Amino acid sequence: MAIREQLEKNKTLVVGIAVFAVIIGFVFWNFYLSPQKEVQEEQKKELTSEQFEKININFDVLEGEHLKELEKIGTIPEYQGQIGRDNPFIR
Repeated sequence: MAIREQLEKNKTLVVGIAVFAVIIGFVFWNFYLSPQKEVQEEQKKELTSEQFEKININFDVLEGEHLKELEKIGTIPEYQGQIGRDNPFIR
């Protein structure tokens, strides 16, 4: 009786390993050997710089009067309340 139980356990183990190997093979095939990846690489090669519009940045905005009117921020004053567990962002 013990031999039959051991054979049943071995059969279950072999079936489990076989199913696991099939799943690993399926994942490997889909993610590493897929023909879709080759198609995506060909599509990437077809993209050229002429397809995109050139971006022009106007840096003259940084020299405008509205930025000259701004004041620099001074030092940040120390917190005047009680420091405790209520606000963990205060030293």
